[in-house]
Amino acid sequence: MVNLLLSFLFSYLLGSISPAYLYGRAVRKIDIRNYGSGNIGATNTLRVLGKRAGILVLFLDVLKGLIAVLLFAYFFYYYQKSEIELLFFRIFAGWGVVLGHIYPVFLGFRGGKGIATSAGVLLGVVPLATLSAFVIWLIFFLLFGYVSLASICASLFLPLFVALLYSRSIHLVSLVSFAIFLSLLTIIRHRKNIRRLLANQEDKLFKKSFF
Repeated sequence: MVNLLLSFLFSYLLGSISPAYLYGRAVRKIDIRNYGSGNIGATNTLRVLGKRAGILVLFLDVLKGLIAVLLFAYFFYYYQKSEIELLFFRIFAGWGVVLGHIYPVFLGFRGGKGIATSAGVLLGVVPLATLSAFVIWLIFFLLFGYVSLASICASLFLPLFVALLYSRSIHLVSLVSFAIFLSLLTIIRHRKNIRRLLANQEDKLFKKSFF
């Protein structure tokens, strides 16, 4: 149990490091949380700091999730010789890094929505389901142009993809439960976006869409 908590703690601290905030401070001398939507994710970074910064932040946020579930979890599972299965270390690490991104201790617990970091976590735990959910994200994004709507729809489909693609896994219940947790967290973090979508006040990433 101690090793699981350490995996969570180290991953939380990693998640609390915000590439968007650091880039804004280092390059533009601004706190990105005071501009645009106030979010420290890739979308707001793209809008405020430009395409190159947005792509870099997206990559680093995804990388945080991958490092947590592939490196940190691996370290505490094997180096500490724990008898608990590796999957549970990855789940605890995944919780930690996503919650760290959303509630970063270094930024007064005012963070982002956790989409890119969750994607990195899920790529390390359920890659096939993650890629399938990304297809859903891409379809809705191309059709409507809303990053928030695409993220919400992909999150809703994620547990279903996990259930279908990992139906023979002995860890099916744990995997589906983990997917549901991240999906619910995504929806909760997008509650303001949902209200704006219903009121037709949400901003599109680009003005043109196919619908």
